[in-house]
Amino acid sequence: MPVTQSDIAPLTDAALWGYLEKAKTMRLATVTGRQAIEVSPIWFVVRLETIYFPIDPTVGDPGRAATPASRHLPVLDSNKGRVSAVIDDGEDLTNFRGVQLAGKASAVENSNLTEELLDLVLEKYFYIGHPHLEHYLSRGAVELRRWFCLVPDRIDGWDRRLLPQPPILERRILPPHLRGND
Repeated sequence: MPVTQSDIAPLTDAALWGYLEKAKTMRLATVTGRQAIEVSPIWFVVRLETIYFPIDPTVGDPGRAATPASRHLPVLDSNKGRVSAVIDDGEDLTNFRGVQLAGKASAVENSNLTEELLDLVLEKYFYIGHPHLEHYLSRGAVELRRWFCLVPDRIDGWDRRLLPQPPILERRILPPHLRGND
């Protein structure tokens, strides 16, 4: 069995959830049948060690242009497709960390919960005077926004920053006088 990054530098428990609470972008992937895999960067929030994400079906312009994330809605609405996600950051092997998730997503129907999730999004992604805050909170956008809960059956986290140095394959050749040429 191959060794994975999560085997050599595991990101687990409180460290994993602390990372997820602060990370900004999740790449969501969905697939059904023999269709192409859909992958989109989306926002997400963590509440009580559970990942929730909103999908806005339209950009909000008068032409009702669809968002890239709206392509996931048929899979999410059917409750038949699988979802996968990756959340990661870092520029090189010494500071690369992330989490891979696989499972299903279920729609959030509780309006009190969606209000709480909206507050978490505002806290995580916006600031006072943010140029897109008014649009994000507009009545039309809020009414059309769909919330989902990611229900993973697999969570795999890694944090290469935990390693003292990046692992390298090394091959040393001893000098002739140490080789023991018998």
